[in-house]
Amino acid sequence: MSKLDQQLRFEAIKEIEKYQDIVQSDPYYLHYHIAPSVGLLNDPNGFVQWNGVYHLFYQWMPFKTGHGAKFWAHYTSADLVHWKEEPIALTPSDWFDKNGCYSGSAIVHEGQLYLFYTGNVKDEVGNRETYQCLAVSSDGVKFEKKGPVINLPEGYTPHFRDPKVWRSGDKWYMIIGAQSEKLEGQAVLFQSTDLHHWEDLGPIAGSDGELGFMWECPDFFNINGKDVLLFSPQGLEEKGMKYHNVYQSGYILGQWTTNITYKFPRHLKS
Repeated sequence: MSKLDQQLRFEAIKEIEKYQDIVQSDPYYLHYHIAPSVGLLNDPNGFVQWNGVYHLFYQWMPFKTGHGAKFWAHYTSADLVHWKEEPIALTPSDWFDKNGCYSGSAIVHEGQLYLFYTGNVKDEVGNRETYQCLAVSSDGVKFEKKGPVINLPEGYTPHFRDPKVWRSGDKWYMIIGAQSEKLEGQAVLFQSTDLHHWEDLGPIAGSDGELGFMWECPDFFNINGKDVLLFSPQGLEEKGMKYHNVYQSGYILGQWTTNITYKFPRHLKS
């Protein structure tokens, strides 16, 4: 644990203590649903069951109710009803995530809990760099950052984030939300045998100018023999009664087979 990591954890705890009385006396504070002790709760991430315990993480900004350099907060539960707040999982304390630990996912492998997330870095004028990062825990509480496992590949802007990891056969796969240099949304696929070294397989699907300029928070799974690609596109134009939200969340259906070229139809169901 670095000095900056320790400092950020200490300052976050001080912020919780500072507003504790106000939060506890607030009649509108959520008690059934998970709510932050203070500050902003953003994307939920890394929902996983390990050793009979459910783990849920979320992007957290403890110092204001607005966006900034996100932490990963951490809750656990045995029944999905009663939740315990755990120590902070990730702080924006390293060169590769100093401006925020962005969204990602969690998997269990060989008795350890793996967190994959996007490290966000900005310079003094707002230019962005993004890294897909890994952190590992053997006890489910303390996480050791392993640093970036994927750098930004050619052909994409730094809007390249939100890794979702799963296993199929003898390989691991990661899908990432992306924006191409043509300013079109894509979902980009990687594969690995060890979770540390990843091969770029290219886009699994893309907007081709029809489904927005950026795809965020992708997920991929199979239901009843159909492969589902879930994502949140940015920049969809309104079509009749469709796409009136600022940003949407929807899915497209297709068929995916490893080591074979595949495409999904570009019909979004929101």
